[in-house]
Amino acid sequence: MKTRTQNKKKSGGDAATVQQTYREAPKEIAAWLDAPWPARASVDPTGRWLLLMDRQRLTRIANLATQPELRLAGLLIDPNASAISWKSDGPLKHEVHYHGGLTLKHIETGRTQRIRGLPADSLIGPPHWAPDGSKLAFAVRQRTGLTLWVVDMESLRPRRVTDVKLNGVFGDMVAWMPDSERLMCATIPRGRSRPPRPPVRTRPEVRESGQGRSTSFYEELLRNAEDEALFAYYARAQLAVVSTGGSLEPLGAPGYFWRVALAPNGRYLLVETLQRPFSCVLTAPDFPRRIEIWDAHGKPVKLMTGAGEPSRRNFSWRADVPATLVWTEPGGTVQRNGQKVKIQDVLMGLPAPFSSEPERLFEFDLPLREMLWSSDDLAIAVEGRWKSAQMSFVRPANPSAGKREWINERLDEDRADDCGRPLVRTAPCGSSILVTANGGKTIFLTGDGASREGDRPFLDKLDTETGRTERLWRSGATALEQAIQLVNAEGPQVLISRQTSKEPPNFRLLDLATGSETGLTAFPNGYAGLEHVHREIIRLKRADGAEFCTLLHLPLGCKPEDGPFPTLMWGYPRPFRSKPATALLPGSPHEFLTMRPAEPELLLTQGYAVCGGWQWPCIVSVNGDDPNAHYVEQCVESAQLVVDELVRRGIAARERIAVGGRSHGANWAANMLVHTDLFHAGIAISGFYNRPLTPFGFQGHGGGPLWKVPDTYLALSPYMHADRITAPLLLIHGDCDDNVRPHDCRQLFNALNGLGRTVRLVMLPHEGHRFLARETAQHIAWEMLNWLGTHLAG
Repeated sequence: MKTRTQNKKKSGGDAATVQQTYREAPKEIAAWLDAPWPARASVDPTGRWLLLMDRQRLTRIANLATQPELRLAGLLIDPNASAISWKSDGPLKHEVHYHGGLTLKHIETGRTQRIRGLPADSLIGPPHWAPDGSKLAFAVRQRTGLTLWVVDMESLRPRRVTDVKLNGVFGDMVAWMPDSERLMCATIPRGRSRPPRPPVRTRPEVRESGQGRSTSFYEELLRNAEDEALFAYYARAQLAVVSTGGSLEPLGAPGYFWRVALAPNGRYLLVETLQRPFSCVLTAPDFPRRIEIWDAHGKPVKLMTGAGEPSRRNFSWRADVPATLVWTEPGGTVQRNGQKVKIQDVLMGLPAPFSSEPERLFEFDLPLREMLWSSDDLAIAVEGRWKSAQMSFVRPANPSAGKREWINERLDEDRADDCGRPLVRTAPCGSSILVTANGGKTIFLTGDGASREGDRPFLDKLDTETGRTERLWRSGATALEQAIQLVNAEGPQVLISRQTSKEPPNFRLLDLATGSETGLTAFPNGYAGLEHVHREIIRLKRADGAEFCTLLHLPLGCKPEDGPFPTLMWGYPRPFRSKPATALLPGSPHEFLTMRPAEPELLLTQGYAVCGGWQWPCIVSVNGDDPNAHYVEQCVESAQLVVDELVRRGIAARERIAVGGRSHGANWAANMLVHTDLFHAGIAISGFYNRPLTPFGFQGHGGGPLWKVPDTYLALSPYMHADRITAPLLLIHGDCDDNVRPHDCRQLFNALNGLGRTVRLVMLPHEGHRFLARETAQHIAWEMLNWLGTHLAG
């Protein structure tokens, strides 16, 4: 427990505002920040072409400053593009990964072609392969909107398909029709009027309680009728089928389409629309929805659920048949072998033309997470709660046969017992279907291969009749290799990525029958000097028996005997239900480091050692209770063990150790300054420091609301114990963070300043929870170096 003598209050708490421009990081750090990140990869359905997708790079602060945005219903909307903002990083956003460029490589001949001819300064949305592999479609994002483009795989030249712009407010909504000649997409309605004027408050804001649901703690909720009108304007879209020749057929009337899914035969659509009036206390994902089946021309065929009928949920198409809709309903209590049994979920099914009564397909004892389809003879059900999971075979043609489990119930965190996840491929219309071989009798599993030495991913094949598995491939012990995609299931051939701590990820085609490999890419190492960084695993055990590990990086070119070094300990607490899971080494010691903004490893070029990462520190449940109930004592003991080990080995000196973290890790770093005297400076980035302001739960917290377990919320709140923070603390936060509110960071600064503590607040304009500007990235590195150089000077 903390014993450091409290500093006396200094100057009455007056805070000085420092007018400062962006500072540049040392050239070694700047070079690492500018290095390209590893590309994403995909193989076309025919197995002929490898698509390489450049990841979005850091932009200029001027681009962020001039990017308009509206914060409505929990979403960050770009009004110029009528799309979710590319800056958005909150938990409610639809995941849309934009790319800076595309490259095609012919797997057999090695021919490589960069996709050229796209508009300058544009971003490329998620690519979609046509079912027959003949074309590639994607949205191109410019400041003025989203447009649909297609690349013909014969000419390899891109072309814009239509002059109609897409609506991307609810994410990427593009899907190929089965004929590989037409696409379904959400467009901006023709003749849309000018947007409503931004609201100006001229009347009181009044709210009343609803049905007792906990409200969201987002500042971007709709506040009044003017906000609702703005949201409705930008969310309203027109579904349409666009041919690659440019013709367009509107589908139905415009609406607020949250999700649209094509049936595998392309003749029906599952349509989920948000319903007005929109809520002022909930975010868009919780707005009332109407779920319907439409035909291919946009005519409603059947209403599945209205806005006030939440019992039916998780609607999807069965991927292996032309048009059968499935969904889950609450199970209730049923009679089984003369006894009453509690059923969690029931899977229902309804085939086209949707005029019959729904069929009760399968019953599940745990909540149904996912169904993976293959045929009438085979499907896989994935069930589970947060602490448990299981997968089982089901036989769609004979539901009464029940289930035959081939994975026993296990804790989600027991990664060593994970036999893997079934491989799937993208079927026509975008649905996922199981990859099979041997006439459907074989499926394939890929997993992390977790162990005490780190992940060693694997690929297995499973006989669906006997339940026996055979290992086809496993990552080597001196590199991190991962199975990306099965290119030829009968071969089989698999696309793998390979990386080491000194070599960036590159892609190879592996023939499992012969063991031969074909190199497909040779990306250079953009992180000069990183290959000379000493990296090692530190493994320790607490008094409660929980064993944990953390990763130590020494300064560039240094060895352990060159210490002690000024050291930064970096963490992000992870909750666990069982102690054995904490001993597994998450990730791999052979993973190639890629530097992102605010990464502590950037400091390795400047003489600092960095210790942390992965699942450090771990918080473990005691007798099945909430792990966060033991947050303070377990985090303190873990930190003490690591500090003692670093000092014992001569890596660090006690008076030159700092603590830091980001997001939930920032909360941990501040808490370490509250509850220990181990650290002589702290860095907290994008953190939340006052947990009572999220009274209905946080960060996997399962102990209940604030009023049930107030001690847990208070213990995890550095703001409530600010008077015990005596070490200098650097606070950094994005001004536009739509995940963790900036106001909370300002309040902690005000509290520490009022107490006369040494604290510095850096608010970064136009930045959210992840940092996107090059100037921001360099300035954060400068701030960290300046802070540590001042307060760890020895």
